[in-house]
Amino acid sequence: MLLVTGFGRFPARRSIRPKNRRRARRRLRRLARLGWRIERRVLPVEWARLPAELARLEAELAPDATLHLGLAARRRGVTVEARAHNRRRPLSCDAAGRRAGDPRIDAAAPFTRPATVDVARMTVALSHAAPTAVSREAGAYLCNLALWGRLAAPPAALSSSSMFRRPCPAVRSARRGCAPRPDLADLIRAAKAACLTLIAAAR
Repeated sequence: MLLVTGFGRFPARRSIRPKNRRRARRRLRRLARLGWRIERRVLPVEWARLPAELARLEAELAPDATLHLGLAARRRGVTVEARAHNRRRPLSCDAAGRRAGDPRIDAAAPFTRPATVDVARMTVALSHAAPTAVSREAGAYLCNLALWGRLAAPPAALSSSSMFRRPCPAVRSARRGCAPRPDLADLIRAAKAACLTLIAAAR
């Protein structure tokens, strides 16, 4: 079973239009033809609720692979996170207006945790759909916290997990001298490629 997660609406960010969400869901349903069950879940954009929701999903679904979809608005292309960091931005508010508190996620844990997928292979697969690069800087906000929480699972329960972060989709026109950002169709194709790569790795 493949678990695909995305976040609810981030503060000050536009949400994806319903028709575009339906388009993405149709692409995911086609993956079920490969014999895999695809579960989609929306994660809370809240420091306190996110870890508990991830733990609940792990206990309820026990996924064979997990793809977290996140936002990196300032990046020009898609990025695949190579590691999660044991840190939070204590002054950054979540969707409920609350701050993180302690800058460390877990004081007893290492500073980083590596992703459990072949990041280079994932990057090559996604690059056929959209400009893609490896990122070793997952930040210190909720995308990083989600990946950290998944990678913190006990070794016996740790499955292939990846964080795919997208820029804000853009039209094809771009400012002179700047490469255009991928549009929504590119991002949907990249997400499908990420799912296929995780399924292949988990078989």
